[in-house]
Amino acid sequence: MKKIYKITLLITMAVVTWKVVKIEANTRKTTINFTNKNMKTNRRFGSSQQKL
Repeated sequence: MKKIYKITLLITMAVVTWKVVKIEANTRKTTINFTNKNMKTNRRFGSSQQKL
């Protein structure tokens, strides 16, 4: 019975971790930089920055 409990716990932890990573990948912070002369939009994708 302990073996089934441990396997179920490991599977549950793996699914929760996968879901959190998936949600974090889809949640991206968008910031607008008003200090630029052209008022360009800066979007942050993870640790990199892309200017539009």
